[in-house]
Amino acid sequence: MTMQALLIGNESLTAECGNLWLDRGHGIAAVVTREPRVAAWAAGKGVPVVAPGVGLAERVAGLAVDWVLSVANLSLVPPAVLARARMGGVNFHDGPLPAYAGLNAPVWAMLSGEARHGITWHLMTDGIDEGEVLAERSFDIAGDDTAFTLNARCFSAAVESFAEVVTALEAGGHPRRPQGAGLRKVFRRADRPAAGGLLDFTRSADTVARMVRALDHGAYRNPLAVPKIRAGGRVLAVGMAAVEPGSAAAGTVLEATQAGLVVACGTGAVRLAGLRSMEGEAVCPSTLGVTFVASPGADESARLSAALGPVAEAEQRVRGLLLSADPVTTGAPAAGGASWRAVPLALGGAGAARVALAVLRALGRTSGDLAVAVADAAPGLVLPWVPVRLAASGPAGAAEAAAGQALEAAHKAGGIAADLALREPGMGAPVPHPVALAQNDQPLAGSAVTLSLGDVPKLWHDTARLGEAEARALVGRIERLVAELADASLDVGALSPLSAEEKGRLSGALAATARDHDRSLTIPAAVLARAARDPAHPAVIAGGVRLSYGALVARAARIANILRGMGVQRGTLVGLACHRGADMVAGALGIQMAGGAYVPMDPA
Repeated sequence: MTMQALLIGNESLTAECGNLWLDRGHGIAAVVTREPRVAAWAAGKGVPVVAPGVGLAERVAGLAVDWVLSVANLSLVPPAVLARARMGGVNFHDGPLPAYAGLNAPVWAMLSGEARHGITWHLMTDGIDEGEVLAERSFDIAGDDTAFTLNARCFSAAVESFAEVVTALEAGGHPRRPQGAGLRKVFRRADRPAAGGLLDFTRSADTVARMVRALDHGAYRNPLAVPKIRAGGRVLAVGMAAVEPGSAAAGTVLEATQAGLVVACGTGAVRLAGLRSMEGEAVCPSTLGVTFVASPGADESARLSAALGPVAEAEQRVRGLLLSADPVTTGAPAAGGASWRAVPLALGGAGAARVALAVLRALGRTSGDLAVAVADAAPGLVLPWVPVRLAASGPAGAAEAAAGQALEAAHKAGGIAADLALREPGMGAPVPHPVALAQNDQPLAGSAVTLSLGDVPKLWHDTARLGEAEARALVGRIERLVAELADASLDVGALSPLSAEEKGRLSGALAATARDHDRSLTIPAAVLARAARDPAHPAVIAGGVRLSYGALVARAARIANILRGMGVQRGTLVGLACHRGADMVAGALGIQMAGGAYVPMDPA
């Protein structure tokens, strides 16, 4: 009998098992994935691809399938989606059950010192990894296994055992058996190693080296933590560890050379190599000048773990904001040390949410990201700020309520894990957004402007990035907009960043720049003519970005060439979704040079 499945997953294993399912003569009604490579595989098989997340049940409502196959899928399948399957669902779990339910089972098994590991195919229920077992495999954990290699072995075991699973599904999900006896432990997405991964040298050298291997995910994303030490006044990531002969008080440095840092443990010693700063810079052990590496005691470990708890809970959301950052900008880019000055702010008792909306509108934005300063609860392990994304549009009352909720969530997050960029391929070290909000009386290091909303509100500005006149003008706009936002019915997005006086002054300045010109020329032709006459003359000044006519035309020409290659021709409408700046000007010009017409779109 041919069966239809809804396949859900985000790894190469998803496609591997999909191929095996198809090879057995069965069909796939749709693939639910966020992974482009899996989506490309599905498209190549002629299988529809459905986006995961909120609303998934509605998106698959028209499907009729026999089984839901959850393979390398780290999210719970909603009951309404599982209900689409006539026979039920089966899930691949990368650990033995019931001992290692939940997420990241290979890592937790290694951290626990297990000698063996395994994988489980089980029927799906409303609970987490609770269903009866269709197939399972177990194998020894090798002495040199890392999180990466153990995960790879789990995937191999999954592929090898999937034929047994398909046979069981063809028989209606039989044979099946209860999960084995023993303590059930569920590992949550936000669970982390103690003390944020700081190595404890009071333990045996074997245990310390195993922890480093357990947190080694190779070139893949690390969802938990990197192993760390505190040395030379900073926190460093550890890339490799090997057991070495040696004996001394735990934490004593026995050697510090280019070959590594050898540290005595409770028993034996370990050689630590591949040291990096939290910003990703390589650190040579010989430059540290340390004779001892401290371990976190029980009380400190508990305190650090407590401080990192809310950070881990919020990490998935914060990670998404950092990877899709849309910072509100002002002033010049950071370059060297900061020189802070404060300008008083008269806010009339307005709350942080209203002030934040006023800041966005004062800088001409209807949406964007600010930095929210938080307490520095775990220096070196947590960055003391959190990104927040706000929308300054719609009725003021509703916008202020939404902004308040977003700011509250940011404060609860407690910061950003300092090792996040080391764990996320392609992510640079997080740097505070240019505009920040703080509840204390201090500017956020790394920002250009910090609005301090304590007992005496003020706007701090880094004079190297934003001058005194610009800062005072910004304060005036914020104060005016805060007052206007007291009317809850006003459309926030319709509020002008400029006062009537500023508009009058600017309109006069613009009128003074009026010049006669050849009105027979199109805008692209006029720009090209000016670029030919005077290529070095400034054409665009946007914040800290300056483009000459020559540079503007070169950038626009590249855009036009790409657009023509995509089929844009005379009369084609091309959407332009850019914030005001040099990219917007180059994009509009490039579209026109390709023959098209640009359609301005709100990037929010």
